[in-house]
Amino acid sequence: MRQPIQRPLGYLPRVTYDQANALCHHIQPNLKHAVATLNDPTSQSDIAFPLVLRPRIEAEGACPIPHLQGIIGAAREVREWAAGLFANYQNDVSHATSAPPASIVKHIQTLQGVLAQADVQLRFGTDLVGQVSEQGATAELHEQAENVLWEALSGFFLLNQAVAYPELLAPDATVPGNGKRSRSSKRQKRAYQDRRIRPSDLWRVAAPSARSELRGSEFGTDEMKEMCEKMGGILSAGAQQYLDEVEAAVARGDAEMIAAMANCPFEPLYRTRHRLQLAGAQIPAGHEFHWNFHRGHIESSPRFSRVDGVAGVRGVGLESAPS
Repeated sequence: MRQPIQRPLGYLPRVTYDQANALCHHIQPNLKHAVATLNDPTSQSDIAFPLVLRPRIEAEGACPIPHLQGIIGAAREVREWAAGLFANYQNDVSHATSAPPASIVKHIQTLQGVLAQADVQLRFGTDLVGQVSEQGATAELHEQAENVLWEALSGFFLLNQAVAYPELLAPDATVPGNGKRSRSSKRQKRAYQDRRIRPSDLWRVAAPSARSELRGSEFGTDEMKEMCEKMGGILSAGAQQYLDEVEAAVARGDAEMIAAMANCPFEPLYRTRHRLQLAGAQIPAGHEFHWNFHRGHIESSPRFSRVDGVAGVRGVGLESAPS
């Protein structure tokens, strides 16, 4: 059995520092708005809820065990805070002088489901970290553990907000900063802004097959570095909106991934099952599409040309995604 690498006391992986630093810079402005609102009832915020736990910083190669353990610790802390708020809410409802409305009962049941789901993910992720620690497992198992733990942490983070705002648990729901829905629209679009990224951040937009085969390799590292420089170290607001919306479309079953781009950043190629509107672009049913990170917009076609199993998009190659 491979022995784990011994680190000096107080060792902190670079990815852990970068992740904590990124979250602090993301959360600090929100804390500023919260303090302003608490001290000035007339203060208005344009921040859309729910707040999303981001940006997520990923390690090059196998995720270090101390980083995985750090996510476990963070998830447990956020869980305790969320569970405490939920318990207080349930206690207040149970001691009410009259029976709670059906909407309150449903809200509590939904919160219980979110908490249970996040708890399952936390236990599963913790078990995976145990396997990684004992067996020195593959990079894929490291990544699986990191993904599951991040989902658990995100679930607890959402629960903290949803105790106060039942609307946040509706599918794809967002509400303005004052917690009330706009009368002109049932949903408020999240405000996207260009954000700075590092080469390692681009692996999040790569297809799973590309991450598995190229992440940590000299070729993959060099390609991502060059791509990040071409993008000016910026992930555009449009690209972020596309990534979020296509993820939601796949989860709903409205689109499917069919291939992985053969050139950096190795993003997925998708096919629509229904007509979709993504990042302001209309894509007919049955069309193939992807976000061209070189040009900064969506490209779609009934079918991109393929020769001997390889497709070309204006000179850009594709490799078939694993079935």
